[in-house]
Amino acid sequence: MQIKSAKFDHSCTKEHYNRHVNAKYIAMKYVERFRVDPSWAIQCIIQTVKEDMAVDVSRLKAWRARNIALKFIDGDEREQLGRLHDYKLELLRSNPGSTTVLHLEEQVFKGLYVCFATLKDGFKYCRPLISIDGCWLKGIYGGQLLTAVAIDANNCIYPVAWAVVQKENKDNWKWFLNLLAADLELNNSHHWTFVSDRQKGLIPAIEEMLPNAEHKFYVRHVHNNFKKNFNTLGLKEGDRFQVVGPGGQFVVDIKDKTCTCRRFDLTGIPCCHAMCAIWYKHDNLENYLDDYYKVSTYLKTYSHLLNPTTSYEFWPRATAPPVLPPAPVQPKQRGRSITKRRLKEDEMTALLQKGKVSKKGSVMT
Repeated sequence: MQIKSAKFDHSCTKEHYNRHVNAKYIAMKYVERFRVDPSWAIQCIIQTVKEDMAVDVSRLKAWRARNIALKFIDGDEREQLGRLHDYKLELLRSNPGSTTVLHLEEQVFKGLYVCFATLKDGFKYCRPLISIDGCWLKGIYGGQLLTAVAIDANNCIYPVAWAVVQKENKDNWKWFLNLLAADLELNNSHHWTFVSDRQKGLIPAIEEMLPNAEHKFYVRHVHNNFKKNFNTLGLKEGDRFQVVGPGGQFVVDIKDKTCTCRRFDLTGIPCCHAMCAIWYKHDNLENYLDDYYKVSTYLKTYSHLLNPTTSYEFWPRATAPPVLPPAPVQPKQRGRSITKRRLKEDEMTALLQKGKVSKKGSVMT
């Protein structure tokens, strides 16, 4: 075939539509981008496709492409719930001695509790303080994530156990606390302190399950002032000292590691009054630290290894029937999604003090 003549000047406009650039193609082409930024904006997707391929796509196609990509990355929720029995067996195989409890009602998912054996062993060297909290889970079936964390020798959080439940109420908190107390051997709750927000049903659950434990609540702003200069070091009797300084007069007992200001007793770290007495004795401050803060304790906490799990294709197969998913949550209302949390009353007051004035109550004329 021989071409003898050709006309290269065209007056037609360029076509910016390509039927092959569908939602699935866009999703797979930019899957790594979606993996890094799951909330990639629709308008940015449209603009990126236009710049890379000179093709115009609609907002609906871009939205579908994002959904396909996220489903490919995160997997199908119904399928994942159906294999919870296999997941439980895999956790017990890879981490023997762990606790995994699956709560079902007529094969319908109600809750899953997990506490690894290595975390239970390391918790023995953490301070007797447990922080409990819960948060919402996004997805088709919703739910709540309940967590329990401790504090290690380096004052960092140490995960202990977690659970996924359908809703946050007293019964689910009792179920979680009962399993947690059994795993951590909290037979005597006198020596334990629980810190939490005012979660739904949590306060009565702790009072019922751990009646003798201290229960404190989070505070947003705590300001502690320690001063280095003291006026006098008063009466001294053996290991007991009378210290006069900021805040008044206090009695420090070096032997029992106590101070009437209560900071030494509560934290296990010498307070400013105790430091004054220790320095007076020309002693080393590190000798009076609680064992929870020592490097040896920190190393014991993390001396246990958490074993990884294999991919789901290699999980053991359970003989139990698949877990059925709960009822889907109600679809969200139309409109722009809320990306910022609602501010508390004290936070609103702080904003007003910075010069931002609310329009609430104003009348337009």
